[in-house]
Amino acid sequence: MNLSSTLFASADLAAEKLEAITTTEGLLLIIAGPGSGKTRTLVKRILYPRKLV
Repeated sequence: MNLSSTLFASADLAAEKLEAITTTEGLLLIIAGPGSGKTRTLVKRILYPRKLV
């Protein structure tokens, strides 16, 4: 298990969400339906670089 999956280990994180959170290169577009966790994913993406420091 790598660092990123350890920091964000949760039953609600699908592989696609974990990839969206840990991607640090370039822009990211998240398209998903209502109630799919977009806000949670974006918040964790913002916090992700700070947890590595």
